[in-house]
Amino acid sequence: MSGQHPISTALGAKKYERVKKGIRQTLIMNEIIAFLFMVVLFFFGHRIIGLFTKQPEVIESGFLMAKVMCAGYIVIPITNILAGALRGVGISKIPMYTMVGCYVVIRQIYLAIAYHFVHSIVVVYLGWPLTWVICAILLVVYFKKANWLAHHQ
Repeated sequence: MSGQHPISTALGAKKYERVKKGIRQTLIMNEIIAFLFMVVLFFFGHRIIGLFTKQPEVIESGFLMAKVMCAGYIVIPITNILAGALRGVGISKIPMYTMVGCYVVIRQIYLAIAYHFVHSIVVVYLGWPLTWVICAILLVVYFKKANWLAHHQ
């Protein structure tokens, strides 16, 4: 294969169904891993955080953060894999603008507004999964609606 990425190789050979199948399989594998990570974190989070500190307040705060953010971990593979697939066909600006827009701009706007009304650390923690979900939705919509494979053809 001489160092070429599998997506690039499949695209060069015009095996577009193979590209789509690879993306689906990668998503499934990563979702399983994310789910297992979430289960472990949810049930053993106190112990895992306890490996780094013995302060009960820090452990409790870390576990609260983990619980709030845990459900959002299921969408991270979606954003990363779809963004990577788009970059693989030469569309790099769309995932970059989407991710920066969600993870930086929307998150900061959310924090400025939400924390103004509710002074809680949970509101801050919710900023991560909220913007992960928004980013995943935007990338899925683009991925489904845009003819992204035509960019390579």
